[in-house]
Amino acid sequence: KATSFMVAVTAKAFQQGVELEMAVSTDVDKASGMKEIKPGATIKVQEAYVLADESEVTVEVKELFSLSDDLIATQTFPAK
Repeated sequence: KATSFMVAVTAKAFQQGVELEMAVSTDVDKASGMKEIKPGATIKVQEAYVLADESEVTVEVKELFSLSDDLIATQTFPAK
C-alpha cells in the first residue's frame, strides 16, 4: 500500500543531545515528503532545522504510529 513520508514516519534532529526546532525555508522541497510511494520504492526527502551551533547533527527516524520506540534510521551529518 502506498504511503507518504509525512504519514509514515517522524524525524527529529539533535545537536549535542538536544532536539532542534523545525525551520521554515523556501530552499527546502517539502512536497517530496507528501508524495505517496509504494513499498520498495525510494525518494529523497528534505527537512529544515534551526541549528543551535556548528556541531554535528544527528537525525533519527521512527515510525509515526508504532507501539515500539525503535529507530528505523539514524544518520549524523556535519553542520557545515
